Amino acid sequence: HAGLAHLTCGSAGMANALAEVMRAEQAKVAALATPEPILLAAEDAPVLVVAGSRNPLTLLQLSRAAHEMGLAVLGVDTEGLAADVSLEIRRLVAQAGVQLSAGHSVALSAVDSLYVEGLSHTLAQALGEMTARLVSRHMVAGLVLTGGDVALAVCRALGAMALSLIGEISPGIPVGRLRGGAQDGLPVVTKAGGFGHEEAIVSAMRHLRGTIAR
Repeated sequence: HAGLAHLTCGSAGMANALAEVMRAEQAKVAALATPEPILLAAEDAPVLVVAGSRNPLTLLQLSRAAHEMGLAVLGVDTEGLAADVSLEIRRLVAQAGVQLSAGHSVALSAVDSLYVEGLSHTLAQALGEMTARLVSRHMVAGLVLTGGDVALAVCRALGAMALSLIGEISPGIPVGRLRGGAQDGLPVVTKAGGFGHEEAIVSAMRHLRGTIAR
């Protein structure tokens, strides 16, 4: 019907093929108008990465970000989480807080942690709670969220009702702002765990820190 918008959805594997189909149309739109660049944050502000995915590609992306951007990768102790959720949350929040206070970007990661059966939901909720505590105490340029369950848990923990899209870091990796909650307007990049090139998290961090204007 006229006036209805279309939302494209599906598996991450469809994104590249869809991008080829849409590229010509996007080029026409870009030729008609050049949007005003949006500077998301100051270049020296740290970024908080929350990676719940166990995909090997995520591990590679985090490693590249650690090497190129000085990202401090803090691993979740899943056995500790299973034994005492509150204690593990406090432990990682304290460690991450030290890094953020010093202006260093931080990743909370489960990618290289021991797999514990039935812990996925608890892990996502815990990462959401850690994120909420950290951004309430430390100023960050934005969030990079890897894994759909983690993105949902973080949004719920922050009280956000929606993500307002700004654009794309690269095809299939969108950037937007939180809408609603205490962190309304905070820039966020979301990415599927097994998606993107090796530099995907590096590119997301550079974008959020304002070194790439969109």
